[in-house]
Amino acid sequence: MPKNCLKLIFICQLTCLLTMQTVQAAQCEVNSVTLGAFLFDLPGAMVNTPDNRWLLVLDETAGDLKVIDTTEQIVITSLYLQGIEPVDLTIKNNQLYVVGAFNTGIVVVDISATNPKQWQVTKNWPINGDFTAVIPDPSASKLLIADRQVKGVNIISSTNGNQIANLTVPNQRCPLPVDLQIKNEKLFIACETTNIVAVFDLNTLEHQQNISVDKAPVNLIAHPTKEQLFVANNQAGTLNIINTAHLEESSQKIEAANLLTSPKSMAWLGNELWIVDSSQTQLVRYTNKLEASVCNGLGNRPNHLIALNNGLLYISDAQGISYAQVNTNNRRVKTHPQVLMAGFDPMLIDDNDNQVRILAVVEEGINPVSLVEYTLNRDKDVMRTPMQLVGSIPLGSGRYGLVYECAITFESGFLPHGSVAKTTFSLDTNSLFGGHSFQFTIIAQDNFKQTHNYPGWEYTFKDWPSQELFSPGMAIVQENYVTQGTHRELPQVIMAGFSPMLMDRSDEELIVMAIVRAGNSPIKSVTLNNVSDETIVLELAKIHNLPNSDQFYQGTIWQKQDNSVFLQEEFKSKKLWTEVWNSVFTVIAEDEAGNKHHFPDLQIGFFPKY
Repeated sequence: MPKNCLKLIFICQLTCLLTMQTVQAAQCEVNSVTLGAFLFDLPGAMVNTPDNRWLLVLDETAGDLKVIDTTEQIVITSLYLQGIEPVDLTIKNNQLYVVGAFNTGIVVVDISATNPKQWQVTKNWPINGDFTAVIPDPSASKLLIADRQVKGVNIISSTNGNQIANLTVPNQRCPLPVDLQIKNEKLFIACETTNIVAVFDLNTLEHQQNISVDKAPVNLIAHPTKEQLFVANNQAGTLNIINTAHLEESSQKIEAANLLTSPKSMAWLGNELWIVDSSQTQLVRYTNKLEASVCNGLGNRPNHLIALNNGLLYISDAQGISYAQVNTNNRRVKTHPQVLMAGFDPMLIDDNDNQVRILAVVEEGINPVSLVEYTLNRDKDVMRTPMQLVGSIPLGSGRYGLVYECAITFESGFLPHGSVAKTTFSLDTNSLFGGHSFQFTIIAQDNFKQTHNYPGWEYTFKDWPSQELFSPGMAIVQENYVTQGTHRELPQVIMAGFSPMLMDRSDEELIVMAIVRAGNSPIKSVTLNNVSDETIVLELAKIHNLPNSDQFYQGTIWQKQDNSVFLQEEFKSKKLWTEVWNSVFTVIAEDEAGNKHHFPDLQIGFFPKY
């Protein structure tokens, strides 16, 4: 199977500029989870496992943890929490952490076993603190815990429970911290009785600002892609929106007295924010404004809300757990994110240029993408550089890709003419993507640290089946990627790749894609070729022109129903290719004047703008 896979996807990212679609919420039906022998005394906070298979719910009065099978919608087991008064829980690296109020401590549960009935409490940390909420630090082995005794946040090690630091809001401005969120390496603390959201820098642990919000902020949630933090104000019946990039003393207020009276908990599903109104026993949704939901039949006094990527909303109320199926745009994804395409813009660098952009197109898996970065392999070390999310592009058939980019600068005229891979880095290939020294790798990671490395294409019998999610994903709420790259007199294949990059025996086809930029002559053909002798493997068809004038090509390189198609023999055993662009494939764009560009060859020379 071609390693070219990864590169194509990168190109796809750059060209996409199409209109963003709106997800319409449809009628939803509310049902109750079957409790069986595991009755609730008082359902509380909830968390789902990364694979969405299990929903974990605290019973605050009984002092135990109940586990719901999200396929059968039934409570299957209960785990005693050794005497703590549980108020919140979080998952980090197959460990469940449950924090207690009134100096009852913290328990750690090993949830690595496939069967939840085998989960066990492994640690009981007698840590003093009147805890109210807990979240993991995604970049370190730390837990951040809202603590009424600290009047701020208690930071402890997630490995041994040792205290690392206390973050106390200055001037006693946060006697009742009730919720926490992280956005852009900033920690946000909801202070219920003083009507502020306190902000700390997670790197320096210094207090940055207090932001005024409405009365009784009780729940915080970050926008999945935008620089926004939403605040639910329980007693005011309003929401506030904080700009997380430019902190200000006040924030935008959203209200609708006839719709929202006492917001208690919030959850994102697709590009819609869902809100539990506890006093009116209803769900309210927010897109660009507050709207009445069509989900009726919630239980008494709903308090907590969580959304799963299968389109289900779970609500805890005074007696049990309800769930609502919300119909949104569904999509088929892999468990892990996939870097479908990558490349450089421009691919033909003129002597007068001093900058090139490295690009990647990423398709998210079952969880949101949290980080995309590129690495430049060195002899003794690897340099990792974050890439910036700059928009999204449509990939066809209702699919969207997230576009990431990062600029690389250099001195004009410094590089010698020819292939950068060969003349500058002395590689035996025209490709700058791969695992050799001075080659680039693109890494996409989701919020559970599941990763995919480009250019790595894999085929197995059971590891990568597609899953259908009833949510459109974070790409659909991004603005369209409309950046127009540099045109040269010669054609350029900006990006190329394959879909899927993580292929399972159950997949029906393998598609090769390319994004091509014409020069001063029209494009004649775009083909997938063997590297060694440049014989044509597959001719790609032009699908459409993109808004930035680039052209999108694709073709089916393998189809399950066609026994004669190329690569049929390759799908009889497990495969892992990381050198597809170095030794297997190239994509060639030829114009009507006979000029050609071989992807992924990044060239230096006399290439004036056209």
